[in-house]
Amino acid sequence: MTEGYDNTNSGLLFPANGSQVVRQGKIDIEGEEHNVIIVKCTTAKGNTVFEIHKQVGVMFEADADKDFDSQGSIDIGDGKMNVWARKKTSNNGTPMTAISMARPKQETQSIPVVADTPDLDGVDDIPF
Repeated sequence: MTEGYDNTNSGLLFPANGSQVVRQGKIDIEGEEHNVIIVKCTTAKGNTVFEIHKQVGVMFEADADKDFDSQGSIDIGDGKMNVWARKKTSNNGTPMTAISMARPKQETQSIPVVADTPDLDGVDDIPF
């Protein structure tokens, strides 16, 4: 593996030049409803393809005092992740969006405290 920038749980999104959302709606897959869109794209060889994209989450516009532009959550199949988006501009002036993700913090579970010690009077035979 080559050493370099670790892009785990992050990515960059660029304008979808040459792509067009042509349909959207809900479909049933084996009894479960899914939101999907169909995107018309042109391949590098000039062929037209229609990609099917399934919704994995939503993001909402953030307050002006945040260091990100929108936030939300995605379901990646093995659990939810929080997601943040930041509008940026590349070095050559292309608008882009930087995405970062993280698993939600797990709340620590406290160990229950026993209020009283159990009454062991009359217990003569302990089986160990």
